[in-house]
Amino acid sequence: MWLWLSLASVAPAGPSDVPQEAILRPPSEDEEAPLDEAELLEAVKQLDPLQYERLLRLKLRDSVGFQAALRRTERRAARAARDPEALARSTESRGLIQELLGLRDRYRVVSGDERVAIRAQMVGKALTLMELKQAERRARLSEMQAKLDKVQAEVDQREANKDRLVDEYVDALLER
Repeated sequence: MWLWLSLASVAPAGPSDVPQEAILRPPSEDEEAPLDEAELLEAVKQLDPLQYERLLRLKLRDSVGFQAALRRTERRAARAARDPEALARSTESRGLIQELLGLRDRYRVVSGDERVAIRAQMVGKALTLMELKQAERRARLSEMQAKLDKVQAEVDQREANKDRLVDEYVDALLER
């Protein structure tokens, strides 16, 4: 149920809807939290109806693929809750994709100079979309680097204290 916390900015719920322990202790970054499929699908339905439809179709034909897609969606929702800029980039990207699809449909029914103009519009929007996706990749890379730096600091600290840590471990084994 920790998803309630990550989607709070998108779909607020009252404290009575969530067990108290989920509010008090969200899972650590390393923990695999259980999916609340219905809650996640409802949030996706509100935010991105096309993605919701894709997920439902996937659920019918490939349950394993559906679960993987649902986990990816959950990670994106958690990231959006942590980083409002990620949510803004995602929202803008979805809008651009819809505009590009609309332009594609118009392109297919026109000819001549109008096609050239529509293609130029599409190139501009696709460039903006790529810039948004690159910004998201850079932000994710920065998050990953911060996690790597944290783990490296832990490794260095344990290495510096390895004699004391080993002694404490052996003492604890002997006291059992």
